[in-house]
Amino acid sequence: MTIASLKGIVVDDDAAQLEGDWQANNVVGPFVADGYRHDADSDKGKLAARFETALKPGTYEVRLAFQAHANRAQKVPVTILHQDGTTVKNINQRGKTSPENLFASLGTFHFGRQGTVVISNEGTQGHVAIDAVQFLPQEVVEPK
Repeated sequence: MTIASLKGIVVDDDAAQLEGDWQANNVVGPFVADGYRHDADSDKGKLAARFETALKPGTYEVRLAFQAHANRAQKVPVTILHQDGTTVKNINQRGKTSPENLFASLGTFHFGRQGTVVISNEGTQGHVAIDAVQFLPQEVVEPK
């Protein structure tokens, strides 16, 4: 699917700052843009991908796009840097994602002018896949 067809702000793996040798792929779909990357289940602890974007200050749901598969890691460390600090989530990439069977929600966070999500293969067993990070602005309802 194209980045333009998705809501919010989407940072594709092609725009991520990559550390280590991530393998480009487009075998398991669906995926954002032209494909995704994976760690080939190797170089554990040496690969990371940093997804950064400018944001308007506010509250956003952060979602991670990856291709779920039986050979994926079950505890992929994903770090969200937000206005209130740092949150680390361990994501099971074998399970199904949603909606569109592509994105998994990482939660809702407050951000200043920048959103940052870092995905690592530290301590993982199985392939770690990276595709895109989506920041969906949340409507704030003011109390009356």
